[in-house]
Amino acid sequence: MSNDQPTPETLLTSFAVDFRKDPVALGLYCQRYPQNTHDFVALAHELLLLQSVEQGTPIDAATERWIANITPTGSSRTSPFEGLDRSAYAALRETLGIPGPVINAFRDRLVTLGSVPLSFLEKFAAGLNVGIQELADHLSAAPSLSRGVQYKSDGKPGAASDKLSFKAVLEEANVSPERIAELLLDEE
Repeated sequence: MSNDQPTPETLLTSFAVDFRKDPVALGLYCQRYPQNTHDFVALAHELLLLQSVEQGTPIDAATERWIANITPTGSSRTSPFEGLDRSAYAALRETLGIPGPVINAFRDRLVTLGSVPLSFLEKFAAGLNVGIQELADHLSAAPSLSRGVQYKSDGKPGAASDKLSFKAVLEEANVSPERIAELLLDEE
């Protein structure tokens, strides 16, 4: 077999088969093919929706939000974090059970999308009141610095050049090993 990149159709078919066997495949495929992250996330949601319909179980709130946000029209916001005031920030921190620096790492796009469990992404997107696709789009972009950090700096700050795994961000924020293990579980 050649070293050529698989066709998009072949890649998505392979992903669908692997994702049905093990949802962790989403992270693996996103790491291996970051340019296709949006397609993988969308297909993962479609597969979860189909599974829900096949089993006759009701659609959960995260899936309903995803369906509402799948239209490809551009968002009027520049970031899912835009408009996140102090009280909403604190509520998000409380809901997710994570410290502020972890939220800041997501805001500044320092987290590798493929390293974050889908269930956590869904909760995070719900806390921001955006679709998971919008959050995935945000995280897929290059790292940036928030305007507040740029404004408060004495010199000219630069964004980090490399992204970190979700686990590394949690460790740097001094999250307990037990809580890290809970957050890394991919459970609904």
